[in-house]
Amino acid sequence: MRYFLLAPVVVTTVACGAHVSSTDVQTFRSDALAIAAAASTYSSQAAQMQSVSGCTTVHQGYDSQVRPMIGRMQSLAPEMDSMMGDEQHMGDGDMDCAANAMMAELDAHRSAACASSADMAANEAEAQRHSVAMMQWATHAADRSQELGSLMGMAMGMGGNESSGSHCRHDSDGGYSLDP
Repeated sequence: MRYFLLAPVVVTTVACGAHVSSTDVQTFRSDALAIAAAASTYSSQAAQMQSVSGCTTVHQGYDSQVRPMIGRMQSLAPEMDSMMGDEQHMGDGDMDCAANAMMAELDAHRSAACASSADMAANEAEAQRHSVAMMQWATHAADRSQELGSLMGMAMGMGGNESSGSHCRHDSDGGYSLDP
């Protein structure tokens, strides 16, 4: 009788682990790659901005495109980090950090984009700085999700289960760093 009573407890404990599907991993990776592409396009468009109104239009279009994707990544990332831990890759569980870093960067850029009414070069420089940062974070997130997919045995053209090398760190000043 004892064994019969223990079985539900064991099943319940196992069921409380991370619930990450291959669709979640693919969505996270797809969003990360789409953000990198959008940031690259934004960089190209910023190089052609000639007025503050044009700058504002380009920025608003970009922001409205990537903000929902980052939000979706933020909702998926905690479970994905937990799954990394379940797979004995605790040090690589930084997808939540990376998604939060992208949102923090997007928020910071929102307040700095098109801020100069007299110097379009400054507006372009800010857009370029932001684009580089977002492409770096998005590439890291895509690589990390590829790593998790590989650990889960997914065949999405993913490589081995090696760490992506760099790690996201939430700094004491509230910012984020990507450390080698």
